[in-house]
Amino acid sequence: MSAPRHRDAPLTYLENRELSAVTFVRDYIQLHFDGPVLNAYVWPKLNNALGVLEQQTPGYRDALCGQIGRLVIVAVADPTTEISLHFDNNTVIAISLREEDRVGEEAAMFQDRTGKLWNVW
Repeated sequence: MSAPRHRDAPLTYLENRELSAVTFVRDYIQLHFDGPVLNAYVWPKLNNALGVLEQQTPGYRDALCGQIGRLVIVAVADPTTEISLHFDNNTVIAISLREEDRVGEEAAMFQDRTGKLWNVW
């Protein structure tokens, strides 16, 4: 996980919000923030006190769900590498934006609660 580099305007809507739900859909996940939603079409990595957890790591889904109720301190995007959500418990959820990690054209999509503000990476 890289250090914060680029403050992406749509992602700043996630700052000072709690992760309210994690939805596992067939081949992607949704991170909910009581209105705004961040879809990850590339499975995110989770970096916490236990190390880096990936989709195939035992306990990965539990660790993601364990972030429910945690506050996002900083949300940033480095358009060449990743979107990273930095939480109040020093956990980072990172979504790769690298071409080689994508399954389709999109790596992630953000939508605010109104549907008027959105972004696709």
